Amino acid sequence: IVISSDFEKKNLIKNYKYNENDLICAGMPRFDVEDIKANKQNKILFAPSWRAYLIGDPPVNGKRILREKVFLNSDFYKKINDFLNSPKLDEIIEKNKIELHFKLHPIFEPYKKLFNIKSKNVKIVSEAVKNEEYNLFITDLSSFQFDFIKHQIPIVYFVPDLKEFNAGLHTYRKLDLPLEKAFGDVVYTSEELIDKIEYYLKNNFEVEEKYKKRMNNFFFRTENCREKIYNAIR
Repeated sequence: IVISSDFEKKNLIKNYKYNENDLICAGMPRFDVEDIKANKQNKILFAPSWRAYLIGDPPVNGKRILREKVFLNSDFYKKINDFLNSPKLDEIIEKNKIELHFKLHPIFEPYKKLFNIKSKNVKIVSEAVKNEEYNLFITDLSSFQFDFIKHQIPIVYFVPDLKEFNAGLHTYRKLDLPLEKAFGDVVYTSEELIDKIEYYLKNNFEVEEKYKKRMNNFFFRTENCREKIYNAIR
């Protein structure tokens, strides 16, 4: 197993009972090719993960059954939709010439049509994004966060359905790395999230010091990841 951090190493050995020699401590291959200089473009990315309880899981004959009524009545949809259509958010990003990109998880891509976004400054994106172009990353349970940690981009965790997650309605109900020990503040309402966006705007999108230390100390040295993996396999 290729891993990128001491946290993964300790977690896999202690909690999942792997042997140390099962682990290749090299970093991900993409870290070599993603060693790109920041190219910030006054953009914020919001990319929440998917939820098993809001779509057919597991797939049947390779397809997931859509549950549109359940999705529309969920806190996940309602709170995210409230945030994306907030007049206060629109005013803030218009004033600061910011674009907010909303990227659904590929499993939730069929639900894209259910979001009717009125602001010209909020755009739904389906294509691959360039992480280094964003000033702020908003997510929830997504492992996508680790690419932004690598780029030292501030993170806010927005969890609109904590009760459902804790109840075990997703494929897991507990994180190996709790959000409270992760790399940014955790919020549960659109109002709190907009306040955090305002905070980062006022502070020039600087990562808060306590989270900067966690980001700096998280990864192994990640030079020549591909060569390290190649040598381990050989």
